[in-house]
Amino acid sequence: MKRALPQVRRKQLFFSVTLEANIPTLKISIPLINRYYNNPKFVVICPASSLNRFINTFHTFSNVTIVSEASLISLSQFTKIATESAKRLGIADIKTDRLGWYYQQALKLSFLLSLGETDCNAVMWDADTIPLTRIRFFDAAGNYSFQYGSLSEFNQPYFDTLKNVLPGLPTRFLACTIQFFSCTRLEQEALIARLGQLHPRPVNQPWALWISEIMIDAVLKTHRAFSGSLFSEQELVGLSNMLTHPTRQVPLKHLRWGIEGRLSNAQLLLARMMGFVHLTYENPNAILSQSQGWKSLVQLMHKELRHFYRSR
Repeated sequence: MKRALPQVRRKQLFFSVTLEANIPTLKISIPLINRYYNNPKFVVICPASSLNRFINTFHTFSNVTIVSEASLISLSQFTKIATESAKRLGIADIKTDRLGWYYQQALKLSFLLSLGETDCNAVMWDADTIPLTRIRFFDAAGNYSFQYGSLSEFNQPYFDTLKNVLPGLPTRFLACTIQFFSCTRLEQEALIARLGQLHPRPVNQPWALWISEIMIDAVLKTHRAFSGSLFSEQELVGLSNMLTHPTRQVPLKHLRWGIEGRLSNAQLLLARMMGFVHLTYENPNAILSQSQGWKSLVQLMHKELRHFYRSR
């Protein structure tokens, strides 16, 4: 018997995992998200050492909550799991200099899995990314996420790793590396069930430990190293959503690579008019300290649009 889907419209909750370097971009994106989505709850997860600075910076936003990353899992705990996993798999002299990058993904997934009791639909928003327009994340009933994809991002090692995480992958798909992911309560339950098929969760094991072990074991079993970019939380959630509710992905236009400075209001307007939905400042401290040139921006947009329409 097919499960009857609830028709209650759930609240949207946004969250970001971030370091202090992204405070300038969050100061831009949070007011825009508040405008586009009517002041949703927004959780900022940051290092304990930065807690006071984030609280002081965003205290005027009543919808923003600041959470220490250690309340989910500490970097030392994550590192211990990694070294123990490497030892168990017989991998000697494992390099851990990239673990911080994997750790922030574990934090995002840990927070998502911990939302089971809140009955919220969640949006993970990359802290270095600025929305240019309102993006529809969920269907009217709040049961499923809209499925978006990128025509300019596809890193094969992500999917090699995910074969050791999920029971199967969709037959055809675009990359889900789009600087955000969304997940409904139903999709979260499906993700947990899907992960549990290959990696049963021990009774009462904290979500953060479970997902960290899954991530680390999958990366090491697939690549026997942490060097490079070998796992993506955006791909994991996005592909699981596609398996839960197969539907056609919608390609997104977004600006990421090649941005050299802060866009002016006129440049932001042009980007919106050309259909770009968000832009990413990869190195906020350097980029926001200077202005984006018009010539280089137009060249970048032309390049992105040409690639976008050629790839469809």
